[in-house]
Amino acid sequence: MIKGMFHRFHILFKLLLMYLLLIVGVLVLGQQVLKQLQDYFQSNYYINIDLYQIISGVNIYILLGFLGYVFIILGIYLIDIKGILSHIRVIMAASLEEKKLQDPLSGLVGTRTIREAMHNLENLFGIYRSFDKMKAERIQLELGTLKVLMNGINEGIILVDEKKVVTHINHRAETLLKLIPGEMIGNVIIRNVSDEQFGTDLDLAVTQEKKVLEHKFKETEKGKIRYSMYPIKDKSDQIVRILMIFSEDTNQGDENE
Repeated sequence: MIKGMFHRFHILFKLLLMYLLLIVGVLVLGQQVLKQLQDYFQSNYYINIDLYQIISGVNIYILLGFLGYVFIILGIYLIDIKGILSHIRVIMAASLEEKKLQDPLSGLVGTRTIREAMHNLENLFGIYRSFDKMKAERIQLELGTLKVLMNGINEGIILVDEKKVVTHINHRAETLLKLIPGEMIGNVIIRNVSDEQFGTDLDLAVTQEKKVLEHKFKETEKGKIRYSMYPIKDKSDQIVRILMIFSEDTNQGDENE
């Protein structure tokens, strides 16, 4: 309870309080040391020491220098703490602005005290955790829907990322390419699909955002396999996936486009 109340005070007030307590502590400690010395010399050597005379003989400039030194140390401490709180405030404001939440949640960037900064950080992290949970649930739902759709069509579907690593593949694509179910997930696609023209088209789709339409891939017992490639971009216009569609063409007279 006392700790919680102490955190409510402004950092400058706590610094001044620390400064005063330090001065009082030094004075009390010095008085006790001198009192012990007085008792020691009086009981062992019968020498009476006048504490007031000793204290009055101390050079005032030395005392002021010591107090100034302590004040400088505490001032540096204050500057560091204020700098940390200011940096936290800037990071929080930038984070809210990035997520376009600066208007409804502008009150969460206050860092006048350490308690306020910690409280606002805790609330902000709680909001972000809620967002992450909702995002994960939405992604899981979308992946489930995508999986159902991919396995319910006659074409083979493969999704690869910008590094050409397979992230999704349906059963039809595995059948057309004569692959073991699940073996391509997490692997670079050209390790399992070794075709020079296919590799060239994939490079063009990734590096130049070029669409590939109905290119002949290879012959099967039932006919030709053709593939198309479609680059998929995110909101920042960066390619995140390449959608590949494989289909079996039983018309032997078709030519590769």
